[in-house]
Amino acid sequence: MDPLTGKAISGPARRALSIARIITTPLGTCVMRREFGSMVYELIDRPLNVATAMLLRAATAIAIRRWETAFRITRITLSGDFAGGAPVIGIEGYDLDAPDPTALVTLSIPIRRAATTAPAS
Repeated sequence: MDPLTGKAISGPARRALSIARIITTPLGTCVMRREFGSMVYELIDRPLNVATAMLLRAATAIAIRRWETAFRITRITLSGDFAGGAPVIGIEGYDLDAPDPTALVTLSIPIRRAATTAPAS
């Protein structure tokens, strides 16, 4: 279901929404399925260096591999403004359930930090 319109979606739009939901769900926050999600939020506030970039790519790949078995990743990229809180994870791969499973699919998943509220004074 499209989170903005409430209408049913299928095909590439459903796959993109599913992958975005997997990547942007912190591990342990899904009540009935604590293992659902990814470790991206555990890594996102670390300084962006070679090690953190590798861990972000690995966390993304592991989560997609586990929860979207019909999607084959070929490349994961990182872009956007990490310091400003607007990182983007780029994912390329093949949707094996698509009408043309040989067509390269490119997704851009923006990662937003959870909003925090200031303590009452």
